[in-house]
Amino acid sequence: MRRRQGGFSLVEIAIAIAVLGVFVAVAANVAAVSVARANTRATETTLTRIEQSIVTYAFANLRLPCADTTGDGFGDCTGRDGWVPYADLGLGGLPQDGWGRPIRYVHNQHFAPPVLGSNSVYGFCQEMFSFARVAAATGLQSDQGTNLAFVLVSGGERDLSGDKDPVDVLVAPATGNAYRLSAVDYGDDATDDFARSRSFLSLAGQFECTGQVAAVNTLENEVINMNLLRGTLGNNISRYEGLIDGANFEILQGALAIASSAIQIAGAAATMIDAIGQGLMGNGAAIAAAAGAVTAAAAGIAGIVQASIQIAGARADIADNTDKINDTRSYGASALNVCNSANATITAAKGRSIACESSAL
Repeated sequence: MRRRQGGFSLVEIAIAIAVLGVFVAVAANVAAVSVARANTRATETTLTRIEQSIVTYAFANLRLPCADTTGDGFGDCTGRDGWVPYADLGLGGLPQDGWGRPIRYVHNQHFAPPVLGSNSVYGFCQEMFSFARVAAATGLQSDQGTNLAFVLVSGGERDLSGDKDPVDVLVAPATGNAYRLSAVDYGDDATDDFARSRSFLSLAGQFECTGQVAAVNTLENEVINMNLLRGTLGNNISRYEGLIDGANFEILQGALAIASSAIQIAGAAATMIDAIGQGLMGNGAAIAAAAGAVTAAAAGIAGIVQASIQIAGARADIADNTDKINDTRSYGASALNVCNSANATITAAKGRSIACESSAL
């Protein structure tokens, strides 16, 4: 019986090489998938960080940053398509995706300086609402026709369109046409791009613009109501002053009545004295005259009492209406302060306001 010599046969070596090749291919594929996933995570993290920085910048400056078209990190405001202005956003350097390519940044041309000049959150919100509705021929839109404020794009690993530009989802404009973002995500058959976009309505929602606009409009209504209130208060004061004039007239009438009654009493007293003298001299008719004088004096005294009551009531009315006038003027001054305060807020928000009714009360 022949003994087998040491070593491997050619068949065994071929089988071993084939098995090793399979392991190498599997390992390479696993490594490629792992690298792709790492690049994807890095890209998504970078896009999120840039998006948050842009929103923070918009909050602080009430406008979007301009695209960097020269590569120095600062927005140039001469175009809408470029790189992320990392210096303006306070980033450490030019942001790159997981494959080492710069992130593309495109913004709506109508929403970055020097075109936009909002100096208040209200104005910024109104601008966003306006641009969300307008059909801008030179703006930035999704393929559904939604007006976008800005878009960030990574070209991904490959140039699937074959135009030597790894970014495939952005359709550059022809003359007079808007930039179009033909996809807002990655993973379809046409592109491996990664994109983040923010519509005007989305950005306005993050700014809580509905509440901001409603608050300012509510203040405007408050100013209108305060002006109406001060007009009503002025009418009330005029009415109180009319009541005071009426009370002063009653005092005058009472004083005249007292004077007339005093004259009547004085005349009655003189008649009584004369009648008493005539009665002592035996004139019987004088007794009747004296009785009439007493009646006249009593009527005069009653007239004085009634006029005095009238005067006291009129003076009480004057005091009451004077207090009402003072209280109304104090309330009117408070209303004017509230109106002026509301107007200051409105002016800061809108650059204009409704004048407060400031005529003297």
